Amino acid sequence: LQILLDENLVQAGWALKDGTFKHWNSKPDEIIKEIKRKWNEIDRELLLGDIVWFDITEKGKKEFEYLNSLPELKETDSFYDDK
Repeated sequence: LQILLDENLVQAGWALKDGTFKHWNSKPDEIIKEIKRKWNEIDRELLLGDIVWFDITEKGKKEFEYLNSLPELKETDSFYDDK
């Protein structure tokens, strides 16, 4: 997660009811600390969106498309295994 935030491949924030995304204006280290703090404070089963939402950035989409196009990745990564 730290790498994804550091490399600006994803943004942390909140998904709003109107379908927009409000990203946090914090540094990646601060975001990780806040996620850990919230995770440790929850005293019930987690629900979707309790702690954070992530949104992929344009840079992240391009990186994913590039990695997804690599034939050697498809041959060795279990993500692509239909079993």
